[in-house]
Amino acid sequence: MKVIKIRYWETRRGIGYEAVTDFGGTIWNDGDGGGTYLLPTWKKEGYLTNAQVHDLLPPDVRTGWAYEQFLDNLINIYEGTPLL
Repeated sequence: MKVIKIRYWETRRGIGYEAVTDFGGTIWNDGDGGGTYLLPTWKKEGYLTNAQVHDLLPPDVRTGWAYEQFLDNLINIYEGTPLL
């Protein structure tokens, strides 16, 4: 489970990002003060459902702060920065 590509953009309130993963989900943050979240990535076979994508995450990080921290750490690993 890892990030394979990331793009950033500037908003009036911060930096937004989209990080594509190798497991069927894309990590998003709109850069306007909201949380980091995971959405299914479209594949040739179609979309995985939101539940299917979240079922791929370790059970202890599927909700709350641990969920956002896990997603942020996948990006940190990709970028070679310290983990949260």
